Amino acid sequence: MRQLTLQITDKKYPLFIELIKSLDFVKKIEEEPTKEEILANLTESIKQVNKIKKVN
Repeated sequence: MRQLTLQITDKKYPLFIELIKSLDFVKKIEEEPTKEEILANLTESIKQVNKIKKVN
């Protein structure tokens, strides 16, 4: 099995994702997280660290 990394413009990205999802030989599609998802994950991580600090 091989892995391929591509750079695609934001404008063409949705079309490309739909295209590769339609290919039966593509096994896994990992989309990069959005800025909002990254910030939400960071916020959650900070909350968890603060909880741990309170316990210790």
